[in-house]
Amino acid sequence: MVNDHHDNGEDRATEFPGARPAGNPLFQPQREFAGAVTFDRFGYQYDWALYEFLELYRRGQAHVVFMEFHEDVVFSSSSEPETASFVFCQVKAGGKSSYTAKSLTKLPKSQQPNSKTSSLTADKQSVLAKLFSSLSTKQIDERVEKVRLIATAGFSLKLSSTGFRLEEFAWTHLDSVDAEHIRQALRTELGSDVSIDKLHFCQPLLAPQQHDLTVMGLIATLISERSPKDGGNSREIYLLLNDELRRKGAVAWDYADWDELVRKKGLTGSRVEALFAQFCSSRSVDELISDVGELARELAMTTLERRRIRQAARDYELSVLAGGSIGQIQAQRAIREHLNTTLKTQPISLTNLHLLVSTAPQIVKDVLPDIVSIQAAYLIEHLRA
Repeated sequence: MVNDHHDNGEDRATEFPGARPAGNPLFQPQREFAGAVTFDRFGYQYDWALYEFLELYRRGQAHVVFMEFHEDVVFSSSSEPETASFVFCQVKAGGKSSYTAKSLTKLPKSQQPNSKTSSLTADKQSVLAKLFSSLSTKQIDERVEKVRLIATAGFSLKLSSTGFRLEEFAWTHLDSVDAEHIRQALRTELGSDVSIDKLHFCQPLLAPQQHDLTVMGLIATLISERSPKDGGNSREIYLLLNDELRRKGAVAWDYADWDELVRKKGLTGSRVEALFAQFCSSRSVDELISDVGELARELAMTTLERRRIRQAARDYELSVLAGGSIGQIQAQRAIREHLNTTLKTQPISLTNLHLLVSTAPQIVKDVLPDIVSIQAAYLIEHLRA
């Protein structure tokens, strides 16, 4: 900025481009901020789901998480449909007032008994009625272990035992007045009793401000715990996981087949593991495949066998990185367990490899198409161990 001297004796600042920010021609009060607020709440919901899933992963308990499937967030306790139980979570981000027993069971004005337009629909129910509407059939209810209401604004509910500040508490922890109010209100609104003992209230650890940075911080911690020397790109892992959750959350189709549901709608613990392995290792996919080829050479395989092994190894590794099907996840787990119990600390040899392939668990033989693919999978998991 320089001073421009004019004939009238006044000094006027002459501005060059970039000298200071230009005035905003649209700097006027906005009609509404609802769009931006809604987007941030939506973003919080996905970051909260990812944060929770990463904490489960940290404890070795991450199996599958679904977005926008019966509820905002659904966690599965297993990748096996026969044994899986579920936790249904409704996430409420924002709001200035903490929830009370009355506000949790309050009907929208248009749905109150004296309203001329009263007709209960799924999107016009009280907060808790909407949550329990997700357990609409006995088949679902029996498989749901817990229903959680997550609220960043917190709760003003009276507990039967005072003096505690709890991150999460169950309906059974409420004092008799609030507990009975909620029970009766739900019975009146829904027309029947619900599995209210499954209800949990949670004020999340993940703050509503800069939640994305907090999730990246957790990823950075996980990286340092598993690969203190190699390091890793926490932002890249976050963006990939968040993008996958959003893409799969947008899928609105129903799937009768569990494997197809998980593949198209769920994020799996094995997918998280694959991304950490990819971004926290100094060894790239190409380097890993090259190592497989070198190991095959040491095992005295022919040139043609080594070429086939390398291609099969690449197919296997890319399938693992993509998250794979439930069968792929089960096969990978079975191979690792088989290696641990059969080889233990022995070095791998061609004889050992043939033994591993011939005694491979049935799930491995069912998922991988041929002997070369099975050999390649065992070599990769051996190198990865």
